[in-house]
Amino acid sequence: MLHSFIRISAILIALFLIAAAFFGAPSVTSAAPLDALCNVSPDSANVGAVFTVTCYGFTPNGYAYAYLVEPDGSAFAYGAVKADADGTVSFGIYTDFYSGTAKEKIGNWTVVVEETGLAKVVLVRGIAHYTIKGGTEGVSGAYLSADPSTVNKAEVAYTYYDIHISLPGFEQHGRLTGYNYSTTTVSGSGFAPGEIVTFWWDPPQGGCSNWTEHESYYNITKFPPILDVDAHFVLNYRRHPYGVEIFRNVKAASDGTVQLTLDFYHFDCEGVYHVVARGNTSGAGADTHLTLIGNPISESASLSASPNVVSALYDRVVFSGSGFAPGEHVTCWLTSPQGQTQAIPGERGFNGTRSEPPSFELYKDQQVKADSGGNFAFDLVTGSTYTKIDGTYIAFGTDISNTTFKEPYQSEGALGEWAGTCRGDTSGNTGIARFTVAGNMLDP
Repeated sequence: MLHSFIRISAILIALFLIAAAFFGAPSVTSAAPLDALCNVSPDSANVGAVFTVTCYGFTPNGYAYAYLVEPDGSAFAYGAVKADADGTVSFGIYTDFYSGTAKEKIGNWTVVVEETGLAKVVLVRGIAHYTIKGGTEGVSGAYLSADPSTVNKAEVAYTYYDIHISLPGFEQHGRLTGYNYSTTTVSGSGFAPGEIVTFWWDPPQGGCSNWTEHESYYNITKFPPILDVDAHFVLNYRRHPYGVEIFRNVKAASDGTVQLTLDFYHFDCEGVYHVVARGNTSGAGADTHLTLIGNPISESASLSASPNVVSALYDRVVFSGSGFAPGEHVTCWLTSPQGQTQAIPGERGFNGTRSEPPSFELYKDQQVKADSGGNFAFDLVTGSTYTKIDGTYIAFGTDISNTTFKEPYQSEGALGEWAGTCRGDTSGNTGIARFTVAGNMLDP
């Protein structure tokens, strides 16, 4: 794991050196002039198309910064784009990825292009809109069904595995974190015997929202003279799911039947999934629908979120709980408007120690525990990516101790009502706090 931490160190140092130059896009300035004229061609097309953005009115040979706002309001950076000698900016937006196996989310999109000056003040801004439509994939000649057709998410999202390794010159002790999941079986018939059948699906609402994965942990890493770390970290990562995705090729049996199992995790969005299959030889195809839902929760304790409306980028929401058992550990999770869930304050993949002289590492995720009165509080920061270091961090001769990096790459996720839920591990007492994530076309 030391090599992964060295990689993180290099990334953080790189951010430290180039954040002001490249990732300096503003997050506010609603009064900025809308002086640039932008258009998208075509302004509407089926998923898989390339949309060309052209904007006029920027400084000749200067740089502007572009970002995209997806249909549910989540915004993410496209990056820096250079104007030509006439002040024209032009770039392409691709909606087909990984050789056609994954496509962008469908719906109404917005592209924002900005040129900034001193103190990141927006000098010129251009905005345009375009629509990604679903492809008309006609399938017939076969049959497909899902059993069950309604799937509940796993009631407990995470599972844990103890790991203890003792070898000469190497020690590792701790806990690995895995994901629980729920399943459904998709069965088909009417395909050619032995042919390869390709399966793909279209998630609810044209595609699950981008979202931020939150992580909060304490780390000690000693690897002289390269690394000296003793700090609490708060990290936000970008997660970018797609729309239509090809996910499996299955060989049909001698009678033309096929079968596969679909797994659903806590971070999958809830709603109706459209599953399609087509034989690569016969061309015979079929589709079916299945629904992913969450699990009912009854409130028996108090949990609040303050403020109850937060910005989608670098705002702070504080969760406060009461009515839990004195001193008990409390498990908490965050739920987006699309039903995507994750542990908060965050979950490390590994918790424990690793020693391989001269290096030593300790990872420990942040735990929520009620005090003697059954109360607790913790917070999170919205948006990707965000790195806060509280403590010592010296890597490759560069000291970035007690530093916060804000890279305005992606906002929190879908705009709308979110929920934080906490359940006492001993008492089972449960509280829910609802709050709204708000944003506009000036994020990120």
